[in-house]
Amino acid sequence: MKASKNLIPLLFLLIPSLSFTPPAKEIRWSPDRRLSYTDFGGPVPSSSPWAATTNSSIYFSYQETNGQLKSVTVYSSFDPASSWMKTQTPEVLRHEQLHFDITEYFARKFYADASAFTYQPDGGRKLKDLFQQ
Repeated sequence: MKASKNLIPLLFLLIPSLSFTPPAKEIRWSPDRRLSYTDFGGPVPSSSPWAATTNSSIYFSYQETNGQLKSVTVYSSFDPASSWMKTQTPEVLRHEQLHFDITEYFARKFYADASAFTYQPDGGRKLKDLFQQ
């Protein structure tokens, strides 16, 4: 069995990234795990007018056998080292959690759409094309 793996981040907000691997200390989205003030460990830019920034991404991987897509894994990730919070209020924390929740929404949407390519020839290429849309 040939295994192919692609990890492509989809970033929300102001943090650009050229990395295609998850952060070392990522927080994966879970309905049982809400963000807390201590999750925002990145350096706060002194000149930023923003109260906080969330760096969240969508990652996916897949497996192919003989060019046929066999499985797809998709998840959302929060990067504490690139996310920061200058103004620690419940309103700001809820707002940043909403950004992470939106990332999860799009991860689920991508997974639902990607599942249609399972057991199709050239499914990996179709999956990459779908992610770029």
